[in-house]
Amino acid sequence: MGDRVGTKMRNSNIEGCVALILLGSLSIVGACTIKTGDDAAGAAGAAEAGGAGGVGGKATIDETGGTTAGAGDQGEAGNETETAGSAGEPGAAGSDGAGGDSRGLGNSCIANLFGTYTVRSNGHAVNEAASSETIVVDYASMTDATPLAGVVSVQQQSYAACALLEGGTVSCWQEDATNGNIYGQLGQGNTDHVPVYRAVPVLKAANKPLTDVVALASGSVTNAACAITKDKRLWCWGDLSWIVDAGTQDYSNYAQVITTDGQSPLEGVVQASLGIQQACAVVGGGSENSVWCWGNARGEELGQGDTANHEYPVQVTGLSNPSKVVLVNVYNNAGGPRDTVCALDKQTVECWGGGAYNQASVPSPTQVTTSASVPLREVTDIEEGVGQFAFLRSDQTVWLWGPHGQASAYGVPDVLQIGWGGGDSNALRYITSDGRYHGNMTNIDTDCGL
Repeated sequence: MGDRVGTKMRNSNIEGCVALILLGSLSIVGACTIKTGDDAAGAAGAAEAGGAGGVGGKATIDETGGTTAGAGDQGEAGNETETAGSAGEPGAAGSDGAGGDSRGLGNSCIANLFGTYTVRSNGHAVNEAASSETIVVDYASMTDATPLAGVVSVQQQSYAACALLEGGTVSCWQEDATNGNIYGQLGQGNTDHVPVYRAVPVLKAANKPLTDVVALASGSVTNAACAITKDKRLWCWGDLSWIVDAGTQDYSNYAQVITTDGQSPLEGVVQASLGIQQACAVVGGGSENSVWCWGNARGEELGQGDTANHEYPVQVTGLSNPSKVVLVNVYNNAGGPRDTVCALDKQTVECWGGGAYNQASVPSPTQVTTSASVPLREVTDIEEGVGQFAFLRSDQTVWLWGPHGQASAYGVPDVLQIGWGGGDSNALRYITSDGRYHGNMTNIDTDCGL
């Protein structure tokens, strides 16, 4: 493959593979697996499938945000039964070896999507640019031909990015040669520059890697990164001016735990998101989740009904059982940067915070509605964009919303997963059920050899 760092021109090299997908009204059955972790945990594959299942009928979308299910065609009966391979036996599924194929979303080689990054089914992270692709390499290997292996997820920032690896550690890399570590975004204990797209491990002290990580925070317009460990604590590094020190100059070169009072760690964190000068986290992990926010509140981003800044997390009231929270910068020109915050709350969306283009702030959680002035329902995921949000619904449609108007359908069907390529308000990224990777309604070919 030559030099792994740098750009690779795109080509159509998506190998055929039919996945088992049961989302909303779509039903496609075949012999293929999705790799979500290491092979030992996720290699349960199918033997030769007993006939192809029918494709489900299309759901129709009404202007209230609801759906009407369509009727599906019945699949052909097969002569062989479907069996599951044993967990922990890579490739030990059906006789045609499908269990070891580790295919991703749809029939593509993409297992996951984060901003402009795709995580491939082989565990590599690739930055998908408009006309080229850049693979992230392991700096410790001392060779540009060794991809960073075992990538599970990616947090893309303003000038850097970080990856959660299968072993529970985190590695970060510079995307920008000049600004990629000026705030300690690499978590190395210094602000030394590392060549772009060469990943180095995050440390919490000298020679002490951050371990037992289970998830990364989101946040694409920040110079900080955060990770959640298996004890449900939140560790952050980089520009922590507002996240840990009430707006004073505080760049942390090492990962440090977020506290409730300067000493006691914030407990029970299951998901988190970063804004320019704020952070929010979902706390709980059960039937009684809550959202807590802290940092700069000039746009009422902390959900307290005022503009009082908070150095430590404060609970946002008015939510039922939130499962995800996301922050978006809305480029308000009045009084500095402001963020809008949205939470996925029982398949509806509640938002608060700064208004775009000098609009008034919304002080407390308020439901996102459609043009029919009813709540947008059946939402399964939310992602941040540039000045707006994308919502994925159970019928596999995407809806867009910008503070503080009404949600509108994006106009593409059969979407399996959404992301957003920061820096461009039109750069919505998504994967459709045919395995195709798209940027702003345009198909983008992916090189499955990376």
